[in-house]
Amino acid sequence: MNLLQRLYHGIYIRFRKWHYKFISQGKYTGVKPSIGQPVLFSGPGTIHFEGLCFFGVFTSPGFYSTYGYIEARGKTSKIIFGDSTIFNNNCQIIAGEGMIRVGNQCRIGLNCSILNSDFHNIDPATRDTPPFPSGDITIGNNIYIGNNVTILKGVTIGDNVTIGIGSVVTRDIPANCIAAGIPARVIKQI
Repeated sequence: MNLLQRLYHGIYIRFRKWHYKFISQGKYTGVKPSIGQPVLFSGPGTIHFEGLCFFGVFTSPGFYSTYGYIEARGKTSKIIFGDSTIFNNNCQIIAGEGMIRVGNQCRIGLNCSILNSDFHNIDPATRDTPPFPSGDITIGNNIYIGNNVTILKGVTIGDNVTIGIGSVVTRDIPANCIAAGIPARVIKQI
């Protein structure tokens, strides 16, 4: 980048981060995260950082056009982040009821979604009537999650796991393995 490009880049990124911070309706507690790409915090629940986490990767797609979204939707909802976890661009983490816990030293790819609720009912007569099916999500330590992965309610992922690109995680994944597919299943022990 030449000097003019670097100057424009700096101003543009600062403005985007400020804009999303300004419109965020949720707050976080604990260690202040390192925000490279804008993150919108939402909801009345608890969003807590136990250690330094990083959001956004400049050299990845969507850095200039997307943003991270973290919502603790209910008053009792909790999202807890460990230490030294990196989220690539355009992550969505939403806790309807209950908790989402992301461990230490995780690497989470582009366009990943972590959702602990269905946010609707299957029965058309009660589709928009709470309570909605939900379940806590626990993601262990030293996890690698590929791009475009969705992690759904009630899942526990053990330590040292790799989740393949494009997977949908609907059930528990034990520690020390590689899982992939729709739905994700263990394909190799590490």
